[in-house]
Amino acid sequence: MISLISFQDIIAGVLIGAVNESWPIIFVVSIGWGFISWILVSITTGKAQYKPGTRLFFGSPALSRFIVWWTTAFCVSLFFASVTYLVRQLL
Repeated sequence: MISLISFQDIIAGVLIGAVNESWPIIFVVSIGWGFISWILVSITTGKAQYKPGTRLFFGSPALSRFIVWWTTAFCVSLFFASVTYLVRQLL
């Protein structure tokens, strides 16, 4: 699971927090980053395939991949964006 947390999500989060001026905008941009990250994963890895014996959490391989990658990218970028934003406000 730790391998899902990629440096691009951390870097995106820091940039999101450094550039934006309000927390609601940071939240919305982090949601958008989740979609962008999922699109990048879909383009680079190709179609999601079902492997026999694999337990699918959300019904289909494509939906499972979307939910896992979007949630991971959103949460990681939101965390780092929030920390960056908080540090900026304190300094």
